[in-house]
Amino acid sequence: MEEILVEEPKVGIFWYTNDYKIIVSDVHDSNHEFVGHFTVWYRLMNAGLLKEEYSDAEWDTYKRGRVENSFAGYFTVYSGEFCLNGECKNKVFIDMVVSEFKLKNNTSWVYSAHYDREMDMTKYQIGGEEVEE
Repeated sequence: MEEILVEEPKVGIFWYTNDYKIIVSDVHDSNHEFVGHFTVWYRLMNAGLLKEEYSDAEWDTYKRGRVENSFAGYFTVYSGEFCLNGECKNKVFIDMVVSEFKLKNNTSWVYSAHYDREMDMTKYQIGGEEVEE
């Protein structure tokens, strides 16, 4: 009997660009923690890993979001205006996130205004607590 490999869902952060592409980074197995968009964007930029058309952009230029392992195999996608009131209306966006992160039916979609606007980087989070610089 042939063994069937099933890919495990992943967690990480993403950007959804104006040209309907998705930039995914810091994708790890579902038990690994990750850093924020600001840090990852500049790591990608400094390492030359962003495509040329994105390399002049700031980290908050594009819509963004994250996938987290909520509990016991359930995943939550946090994003901005694409997901309002638990309903995502952009099928292209949904399909890309599901495909990139290998998500299944055990996924909830949550709107967060945090991903709709530019961030004030004088405040950031450490261990779940907001800290001012």
